[in-house]
Amino acid sequence: IRDSLSSTSAQTTFSKQAIESFEEMCSRRLRFEPVQYIVGEWPFFREHIQLSLRQPVLIPRPETEDLVEKIVEKHRNRSNLHILDAGCGSGAIGLALLDSIPASTCVGCDISRYAIELSQHNAQKLGFTNRYHAVQFGVMQMRSIVQHKTRMSFQPQFDLIVANPPYIPRPRLAALQNEVRLWEDRSALDGGQDGLAIARQIVNGFTSDLIAPTSTVRELWMELDDGHPQQLA
Repeated sequence: IRDSLSSTSAQTTFSKQAIESFEEMCSRRLRFEPVQYIVGEWPFFREHIQLSLRQPVLIPRPETEDLVEKIVEKHRNRSNLHILDAGCGSGAIGLALLDSIPASTCVGCDISRYAIELSQHNAQKLGFTNRYHAVQFGVMQMRSIVQHKTRMSFQPQFDLIVANPPYIPRPRLAALQNEVRLWEDRSALDGGQDGLAIARQIVNGFTSDLIAPTSTVRELWMELDDGHPQQLA
């Protein structure tokens, strides 16, 4: 690598630091580390939404951008929505919605402290600190807050809930690509035996407590495998 970089062009020279940095990135990639982690940031949904990404927080997929696109298309003429991003990860979904739906607010919840730290960082990076709040709670903990009327620094009932729950069936985890299996948070991938363990928690009671009773929207959006909606019906 060093020889080829040094002689690539008579008009281009690379510093020793640049060559060493490139060699380190190549070494990391040879260990199957995802490009997004190596680069450290990646666009999501819109080119100007540059998310910081780091291990082990789940890397947003194109399918997740499709989910955001559908929500934005339906609510492009609305404003002031209060959104819950359940299992927020890097904050990708909630922050993209804040970018597209004016004057809205979002609470992101996740069981991973790494996800909470990263989503808060991305909110600050994108200028949404005053509209985005991240809390280290799981699905059932969020429901309990409402049931017990626990006083919180945010309004715990929402117009719209969006979730990208872990939905890969546990028997399929071992067959995942090395980039996924070796580097990304297993708890963000493992959906239980049939892939629907967390999705069922969300559908079977989670929404009934966390959707604001006076909301005119009252919607739940989830990213799932193609065959899952029929199994949940």
